[in-house]
Amino acid sequence: TNTGETVNYIPTKNMFVPSLSKEELVKAGLVKAEDTARITTDVRFTYPKNTMLKDDIAALNIIASAASGGWKRPIYFDGGLPGDNYEGLADYMKLEGIVYRLVPYKFVDSTKTSNGREDQGFTDIDKSYDLFMNKYIWGGADRNDVYFDEKNRIMFAPYRMNSARIANELSARGKQADAVKILDKVKAGITEHSYLYDFTAYYMAGAYYRAGAKDKAKDMAGKLIRNCEDDINYISNLDDSRKPALAGDAQRDMTLIYIMSNIAQASGDSTSAHLWSQKVQTLQGKIGGLINSQQQQQ
Repeated sequence: TNTGETVNYIPTKNMFVPSLSKEELVKAGLVKAEDTARITTDVRFTYPKNTMLKDDIAALNIIASAASGGWKRPIYFDGGLPGDNYEGLADYMKLEGIVYRLVPYKFVDSTKTSNGREDQGFTDIDKSYDLFMNKYIWGGADRNDVYFDEKNRIMFAPYRMNSARIANELSARGKQADAVKILDKVKAGITEHSYLYDFTAYYMAGAYYRAGAKDKAKDMAGKLIRNCEDDINYISNLDDSRKPALAGDAQRDMTLIYIMSNIAQASGDSTSAHLWSQKVQTLQGKIGGLINSQQQQQ
């Protein structure tokens, strides 16, 4: 039943999309022959919502059309921030740089190696590495004399976060040197001046640690923690009437510092881990009451 912008009845949430055989996938260039033993081509998924918006219906129709046409036309989804909706097809999303390509198979043994978030689908390491190292240009973000407003800055987030995911997977495959190279590329391409070190730097710092680049990890994590500390100090000095609105920000900052301390400890950087752990205790004294009060209200 169509009511305005939504369809409020779905006959079934369990859906099936026609795929290709493994041989057809190889012939079409959608998968490497050596990877066919690691994939399943049965594209079945559960639609994740109880209602459909018109754009959801359009997306599913486009997918159905591509499937019926033998998957000759590629379909890409924006590889944005965690929580993005992919119509229930997350397992079939192949990350290529900062975008996801919908493919008619999934890796049955795909590992999620990113730090602190549940990643969608799986990664095309070779293509992603090439995109970051040789194709992407930075639009002035590699300079310190170009201003990017808030809307522009947030567009940098997928580059930092997905470069960290790719670096983590490279490290997991024993390619730590390549992992450091891709992180260095993004660090130079998006300077701290263009986009300060916030939660996106947490992903990169963790990836540096996992690649064994402790000095680079410590430097980036230290700047991130400095920003978190400044933020908490700012919040703690506000009037009591203004503090509750920023309690969530304070909680996020405390969590980032705490997790970075744990990652540093696990990576053998016990000096930094101890320093950051002490910061958590100090800042807890400043802002802990506000956070506890907010949590009790929730």
